[in-house]
Amino acid sequence: MQEKFTPLSFKPNDIVLTDYKIIKEIARGGMESVIYVAQDLKIKGDDYVSSKNKYVVVKVINRNDKIDDSDWTKFIHEYVTSTRVSGLKNIIKTYEQQICNDENSIIIVMEYVNGPSLKKYIDQCGILPIHEAIYFTRMICEAINELHCMKDKIIHRDLKPENILLSKDLIELKLIDFGISSVKSRISNKNTKNLLTNEDAIFGTYPYLCPDILQITKKSTEYEKSKIISEQLDIFPVGVMLYEMVSGEKPFAASDYENKDVISLPLYYDVPPISEFNSTIPKIIDNIIFKCIASKPDDIKYRYKNIQELINDLDSVETMKNVTTLPLIKPLNKRVLQYKKIFDIEKQKHKRKYFEEWWFIWIMFGGGIAITVIMIILIIIL
Repeated sequence: MQEKFTPLSFKPNDIVLTDYKIIKEIARGGMESVIYVAQDLKIKGDDYVSSKNKYVVVKVINRNDKIDDSDWTKFIHEYVTSTRVSGLKNIIKTYEQQICNDENSIIIVMEYVNGPSLKKYIDQCGILPIHEAIYFTRMICEAINELHCMKDKIIHRDLKPENILLSKDLIELKLIDFGISSVKSRISNKNTKNLLTNEDAIFGTYPYLCPDILQITKKSTEYEKSKIISEQLDIFPVGVMLYEMVSGEKPFAASDYENKDVISLPLYYDVPPISEFNSTIPKIIDNIIFKCIASKPDDIKYRYKNIQELINDLDSVETMKNVTTLPLIKPLNKRVLQYKKIFDIEKQKHKRKYFEEWWFIWIMFGGGIAITVIMIILIIIL
């Protein structure tokens, strides 16, 4: 019999951790999380009027009978990681956290960002100007660089527009959600524990997952898995997000982005170079995206070795964007593109030519018999 867990929830005016008054629920996240905006009661009077930090976000993660010990460990890991990264550049600040409710609930009090997510902003704008897309991408990369440069390297692993929050004036950007991040020791050898987190499953949002992650379940030793959990898992989604910002679309189209086969698309198809279809997009943007996303065996050599290389290329966009002679790293005529607007994974998987179908064979067989019978009858009559 599965153990039952009573979820921890709040309503307006409830006081959380003695200092925060719930205003309202604002979202429900993945992995059983509920997010509230609350007033910081420590800020009073004149300070409350002038302070931009008078509100906070209260995130509550509840265990339920569908969450096994391994998944719950992931949530505990977020609780720990969010504290470690608080205060790093372009990363959400964490003020307080507590495990409670008989260790079946986690409360994390975080910085409140008063603007939209990057996803909402892209949806509103459709296509972002080049300078704005580069500005946001560079800030994302700065946050990732902070994580990758920590003593025990943190790979975020869930980078996507929903996890990027913008300030109302669009000047600041904050990276959130460390629920599935990986912590990796800088000591790399077969006799040392390289991964400090459990990596036995594939987590994340499929269109933003680097295909490298598909190998994780095929590796038996921690050392082998540590080679898969690399900086590329964070560099790949940066390329996908940059493509979305300047084109308004994902680089690989599918009828169902919740189908795991979406992760494999970059192994079979190339990123369409936007500059070939939109002359206002400089080729350097296409090359940056290509170097982020490159996943075919022959193209892996073009990948960025680290996030700093990507930042350097972003810094060179302004001086290189008008260079008309700049070639694509991989020419259009050498790329395998998705020619259909939507790649329907299930239909492609089960698709057969009509003349291979049983019903077509029987129709042809029956039609042949009918024609033969008619011919015999006509011969007898005549």
